[in-house]
Amino acid sequence: MKREGKMNRELTLMVGGIGVGAALMYLLDPDRGKRRRGLVRDKLVSAAKTTPRAIGVTTRDLSNRARGLASEAGSLFSSNEVTDEVLVQRVRSKNGKGGFASARNSCCGESGAGDFKWAHSGA
Repeated sequence: MKREGKMNRELTLMVGGIGVGAALMYLLDPDRGKRRRGLVRDKLVSAAKTTPRAIGVTTRDLSNRARGLASEAGSLFSSNEVTDEVLVQRVRSKNGKGGFASARNSCCGESGAGDFKWAHSGA
């Protein structure tokens, strides 16, 4: 068992050395090496500029998702009644902003059924 581990380690080192050698040959090539090194530098600079922005976007996204989950969890334990006005607004938001000129929807609340329609926003 010890011998297999040693052979795997030696093989890993050999393959790694070959890879490093090939990369050095690629970057230090007298004909095209300068251009290749410039491309590598440009990609590293670009990554250094975009990484903080991506981290910020991801942080805000995760924060908003956590806040939403906490709100959803809290709403499971509350028994708040929804007013008819809130219900109508929720239906409108689910159907999209504006709607169509001839669109007509029905909405039922505790006080009874109600019809509402909205005009096309002209977008």
